[in-house]
Amino acid sequence: MAHRIARALGALLRLVEIRKIAVFRPGARRFGGLVEEHATVVLRDPSDNLLEFKHYVDHRMMY
Repeated sequence: MAHRIARALGALLRLVEIRKIAVFRPGARRFGGLVEEHATVVLRDPSDNLLEFKHYVDHRMMY
């Protein structure tokens, strides 16, 4: 399942580029080498809300 979610996050990032969706914080990897390691991107919706999407490397951190 984790690989499927990672692919979904990659697909989301490609759509963000194609559709020129407002990005608050570009895709990045955080906490490398730790159990909390994850990929993250923060988007801005049309109402100016921030939406954060994450994918944790270790499935135990997904909640």
